[in-house]
Amino acid sequence: MVIKRSIDRSTVIKDVLYVPGIKCNLLSVGKRMEKEFSITMKNEVFKLFDEENKLVIRSPLSKNKTSKTLINSI
Repeated sequence: MVIKRSIDRSTVIKDVLYVPGIKCNLLSVGKRMEKEFSITMKNEVFKLFDEENKLVIRSPLSKNKTSKTLINSI
C-alpha cells in the first residue's frame, strides 16, 4: 500500500493483507514496528513515523486507545 502524505510525498507500507468486503482497514502497530516504523501515543494522539522519522499518520486516540483515520492511498 502506498500512503499519500502530501502533494509530492508518499510512504510505502509493505506486506499488507487485503480483505475483500471489509469496511475499514486495520494497521498492526507491532507489524509496523518490525518494519522499522516507529510509533508514539502521547496526549491522546497516535503518530506513525517512517524509517526516516517522517510523520506518516497522525490521528486522535479514542477512549479505548484505538485510532481511526482516513488515509489517502495510491
